[in-house]
Amino acid sequence: MSLFYKKSRDIFFYNRQVSKGWYFMLRFLIRGVVGTGCISLISFVLTLFGIVIPIGMNVITFFSCAFLGFPGILLVYGLYFVQMYV
Repeated sequence: MSLFYKKSRDIFFYNRQVSKGWYFMLRFLIRGVVGTGCISLISFVLTLFGIVIPIGMNVITFFSCAFLGFPGILLVYGLYFVQMYV
């Protein structure tokens, strides 16, 4: 095995790892934005029916949606209902 082959192979695998990192970061940001948008849409639709649920849009809401996805949205609403009724 030549030295050139080993270096080019290492660079190839390094580039794959870097691109995977960007892929996960992009997916994380997209999940957070979509989750926050879903919370806004759900609050808007519920307000049209006369149900007001004041869920705040902040960093904690964004990160819970980004880390968990759809269960993060349910977590935010679940915590609000627990706070309201317990």
